[in-house]
Order: sequence, then C-alpha cells, then structure tokens
Amino acid sequence: MKSFLDMGDFSERNVLMLGMLILALLYCIYGLDCATSDVIVFYEISEKFLGGEIPYRDFSTGYPPLSLIFFMFPRLFTSDINTYAAIFAAVNTVMFFMTLYCLVKICSMRNINRTVVSVLFLLMVSLYYEAAIRKFDASVGLFVVLSIFLFLKRKYFWATTAAFAGAMIKIAPALLIPVFLIISIRCKECRKGVLASTALCAIIVLFAVTVLVIAGFDIGAITQFIESNSNRGFHQESTVAAVAMLIAKFGGPPFSMVESNYTYDVSAPLCDALVDIWTYVMIIAVILVLMIIAYAVSKKGVGETGEEQLKMIVAGTLATMIVFLLFSKVFSTQFILWIYPLIVLFAGYRNRCGTIVVCVLSVAMVLLSTSYLGNHNVWILLLRDSILAVFLFESMKYVLFREWSFKYVQFNKCEP
Repeated sequence: MKSFLDMGDFSERNVLMLGMLILALLYCIYGLDCATSDVIVFYEISEKFLGGEIPYRDFSTGYPPLSLIFFMFPRLFTSDINTYAAIFAAVNTVMFFMTLYCLVKICSMRNINRTVVSVLFLLMVSLYYEAAIRKFDASVGLFVVLSIFLFLKRKYFWATTAAFAGAMIKIAPALLIPVFLIISIRCKECRKGVLASTALCAIIVLFAVTVLVIAGFDIGAITQFIESNSNRGFHQESTVAAVAMLIAKFGGPPFSMVESNYTYDVSAPLCDALVDIWTYVMIIAVILVLMIIAYAVSKKGVGETGEEQLKMIVAGTLATMIVFLLFSKVFSTQFILWIYPLIVLFAGYRNRCGTIVVCVLSVAMVLLSTSYLGNHNVWILLLRDSILAVFLFESMKYVLFREWSFKYVQFNKCEP
C-alpha cells in the first residue's frame, strides 16, 4: 500500500507558514476575549505575588514553581484582566507554534511527511483551541516534543534537562525522564548525558527544598501541587468516575457531584471504596509499564538508527502518559494536550491506511473529550478512554515486538 512518504510534501517553510496563519486566525477569533475560568485564577495568583505575598509560604499556587512565569508574564504589561487574558492566550498560541516547529524539524530529520503530521496537529489544536488558551497545558506538549527533538540531536543532557524544566511548570514531562533513563541502559552514547542531567536536577531539587524549609516554608505547601490531586476524590472525567456513573446508569448505586477545585468530583460507593488507595494503584501501574519498557529495551535494545530510537521514545512515552491519565484521579479535558505531539508522530510511521486510522481516532478523541463538557454523557468518556486504550495497546505492541498493527514505512531504504 502506498505510504504517505511517497506523496507530495510541503517544505518546512510552507508548513510553518501555514501553521502560523491558522494559529493567528484562531487567535483573532478566540484569543481576544477569554478572561474566564482558569485565567482569572492565574491573574489572582499574580496579584498576590505583586502584592508582596510569597508563593508556597503565604499562599499556594497549586502548581510547580516555574508555572509562576506564565502567571506573571502577562502581568508585566498590564493590570487589566481582559488584556492579561489576551496576552496569556498569545503565549499559549506561541507555544503551539513552537511545538509545531519542533515537530516539523523532527519530521525533516527522520524523513517523515511534514504535511501529514502538521495538518493533524493543527486540526487537533483547532478543535480545542478556544478552551486550551485558558489553560497552560500547551507547555507540556512543547517540553515533551522539545526534549525528544534535543535527544534526537544527540544533546542528551539538555533533552533530560528540558524534561525536568517542563516538569517544574506542570509535572507531566517528568514521565520522559524514566524513559530516557531506560533507553540509556543500552544506548552508551546517551548514558552519560542522561545520568548527569538526572543527578544534577535531583541535587537542585533537594537543595532548593532544603533551603526553603530552613527559611521557614511549610514543606506541605511546597509539595501541595502534587498532593492537591492525590488527596482529592475522583474527578468527573476520570476513568473510575466514568465506571461509577455507568454502574448507576444500569441500576446500581447512585452517584453525586461534589464541587472541588473549581470543578466537580464524583461521589459513589465505588469511588469512596477506592479513593484512599487509588494513588498507589496509579503509581504501581506507571511503574509496571516502565518495567515492561525496561525489560523490552534490555532484551532488544533501542536500535542503532535514529528512526528506531524515535519510535521507542514515542511509543514508551505515549504508553506511560496514557497509563498515567487512565489511572489518575484527575483527568481534565485539557490533559489531552499532553499527548498531542506524541500522537501525531505516532501517526507518522504508518502506511496510508494506518495513518488514516490514527488520524480518525485522534480527532474522535478530541471531539469526545470536548463534547462531554456540554452534555455529561458517560458513554462519551468511555469511548474516549477506549481510544486511549487502543493507543496504549499499539504503543506497547511496538515496545515489545517492534511492530505496529499497520505496517510502518521503512525509511532510508536503498533503491537500485
């Protein structure tokens, strides 16, 4: 079957120009009037900071420390909430473009069709853009793809450091670090850089926490951005909550919505029985996936070519993140932004039929995630999670057997 590699492909410049035009158009439509929901909370955090209050001592942000950069940057230019929101939306739009830029560069390096990957990414962004610019989860996708790009450029120290920096904005990019460490088991070239960066980042964290505690900061306030999710109930969009609501729909014990952190958690017998142990279940699930990846790498390696390394990084990271999302107590809609870059690269190594299937499933996942907020139909959540389960299956299939369900394109093949 003819691959997308054999089809026409736009140049890097044309693809990036297309992305810039689409993102600029979206910003003009949605970005100038978005002073609602989370943006107001971020604005209030910046007001507290400028008012002399110190984060993690006088108040809790609920996020890692570098997130303050996003909250404070718009405030440097204005005190008006509407202008603040417009600048905040512009920052998110720039992050989407930077993510696209890294994707295009990766495609050029690894002979993947830039147009297919870029169009799918821009389509997925467009479907959720209006809500995404009120969050800052676009930073996760950016730092994930930036770390992968640097890794492929053989800048292993900076790739791991970028993942750590992203985790200091929102914790999810930290999942890349164990994947890099696992790959370094068999990749001697990257071992020194990955280990050095991991050790340095660990020392920095320990030193910073020690200094803050000595300075009189409450250790609970410092780690609150982790505990705020682990100590709460099951968010209404989480997998366990969806199962509890489905049980009620079929005549089982009823459920109720409980307001929590500007959203709602689900209270039901199933949720109440699991809430105290579920964080440990999630941790065990993530560790189990990482152990499977480590086993596969120890037995089969990661490959000698850049293409094989890219496939392993994408498959391993995507599997780890999906398990984290499916087992997490909190699964807000914006979390799907975390895996956007991984999914579009996931689509790149396919024949035509395989790429179309991945594209359809990806778009369906976004539409299902966004439509749930409009009607709260539990079947929508279960369909979304089913699609994520398909991606998980495909990722783990490659990790263990080095093959997709749809035969992937062989690159750099010598022609007679």
